[in-house]
Amino acid sequence: MVSQLPSRSGRAALVILIVLVSAGATSLYLWNQSRLAAKTDSSAEDRRPETTSTAKAPTEVVLGETPKDEEPAETNELADARTTKTAASGTAPKTGAGGTGGKKLLADWTTPQLAFVITGQAHGYIEPCGCSERMIGGYSRRADFVRMLREDRKWPVIAVDVGGLLNMERVFQVQARWKLEALVKGLARMKYDALAVGTEELKFGPQKLFEVFQEFKNVDPDFALPFLGANLTIIDKSLGMPLDYTIVERGGKKVAIVSIFGEAWKNEVDSFSQEELKVAGVEQTLKRVLAEVQQKEKPDLYVLLSHDSLDNSKKWAGKFPVFQLVVSAGGYEEPPQTPEKVGNTIVVTSGIKGKTIGVVGYYPQDRAQPFKYTNIEVAPETLSNQDSMTQVMREYQERLKDDYQNLIAESIPSERKFVGVDACKDCHTKAYEVWKNSKHANSYVAIDKGRKGQEKDFVSRVYDPECLCCHVVGWNAQSAQRIDGGFVDMMTTPHLAGQQCENCHGPGSEHVALETAGTDMATMLASRKMMHRSKAEAEQSCRKCHDGENDINWEEVGFENRWKEVAHPGLD
Repeated sequence: MVSQLPSRSGRAALVILIVLVSAGATSLYLWNQSRLAAKTDSSAEDRRPETTSTAKAPTEVVLGETPKDEEPAETNELADARTTKTAASGTAPKTGAGGTGGKKLLADWTTPQLAFVITGQAHGYIEPCGCSERMIGGYSRRADFVRMLREDRKWPVIAVDVGGLLNMERVFQVQARWKLEALVKGLARMKYDALAVGTEELKFGPQKLFEVFQEFKNVDPDFALPFLGANLTIIDKSLGMPLDYTIVERGGKKVAIVSIFGEAWKNEVDSFSQEELKVAGVEQTLKRVLAEVQQKEKPDLYVLLSHDSLDNSKKWAGKFPVFQLVVSAGGYEEPPQTPEKVGNTIVVTSGIKGKTIGVVGYYPQDRAQPFKYTNIEVAPETLSNQDSMTQVMREYQERLKDDYQNLIAESIPSERKFVGVDACKDCHTKAYEVWKNSKHANSYVAIDKGRKGQEKDFVSRVYDPECLCCHVVGWNAQSAQRIDGGFVDMMTTPHLAGQQCENCHGPGSEHVALETAGTDMATMLASRKMMHRSKAEAEQSCRKCHDGENDINWEEVGFENRWKEVAHPGLD
């Protein structure tokens, strides 16, 4: 049962407060096979990925013990936990493609009295884009993990998200509205117990965020995902969003979950008027909320969701030792297996972009070490896609299709226009042959039908700006915005489908017009020079799409090897 009233237990009660400290930055689809280097954050920019490195697969850790390098032995208790799917998914898992091909997850864990599932800072990532093989993350696999714990293992699960759902750099774009809806819908369908309001949600717009919440309530009166933010007032506290805290009763325990938006990113939302958003001090807020919770509810555990920097999250853990568990939004891109500890309080971080899931098991019978923690990689070898989340993605893409004209209404100005590869091929015959036989020529098909092997369950993304921008002509790959004269759709601009010449060389309308008219040689030579790209310039163009987000093998394969596949020297 979930109640949205405050609470507090007697002195004998165990206290866990999940402080949702809101730290935010968002992005589209980063599903990097390489493990990003763990890096501590103390500022908003620190929370963004910068480097990649390899690391060992996650290992379970009992708090207070040294992590083990060896893999845990598989137990008979859970050996068959991943061999079948429930009727809800509709299909059996496939070995090596998202099923039972990998290590049995949490195989050496006994059933806890409570299992906390911890996520946060999705940064706009709903599902892997599929541009590379073995991309990790995704709501669909996350849902399979939650389903496995609840249905296969019968664990009492409390799922919390520390906020930061959207891509910080795209919160003002029209698409952010529909993406937020999809991300919240996914959490609700996975039956999450709490969502902290973070930086990205507030940057999207407090009033708009409230409207999204109200729309969910209007469509489904039983919508039960609490938006939390104890020190936040959006319009008016009496409106009930966000709440100060929520109470969850599960596994024979009453748990108080509190969320705060921290000091580290308060400057990110200072531009909003006091009528729309008020941010109170964290310390005074926690004193007030704790007193209320303790008086009204008397919970067994307190959890604090802290949308703040890791340093600040640890500060709150020290100032309020009543909290035994603090979840910090700020901290590490991929959380370490050993959590931070402040006194008797453990502090864990959410990670980013849905690549990992934190799990905290509560074992009250072990008074010395009541909590066990691990960090799970959301990988295709161990987790399968769930139909319920595929449906969320399908509904999201339908929203984008219905609103497509608004999505592309604000285009980037360009005096020159795009003409398409057919206007180039008669003069540049050899270059055309290279292009025609490259993957670039069929890149539109990849977002319509999926990669080879994905076709059966793939959800078409041909109206999704964040996919179109690297698969058609005339879009800015970094901002996911259409350029004047760029691809619209297959009915309007079929000649601009696919990754073509002009995405590297620039719009060709002026060049084609000059060559066709037979203008004087000096003018034509100037035009040709303008269209020419050096190898160094070509690499910069390539990297706009072939970044660590979408091409996880780029650095390993290297530009020189990739260039051999598409090099086309000479004018013909």
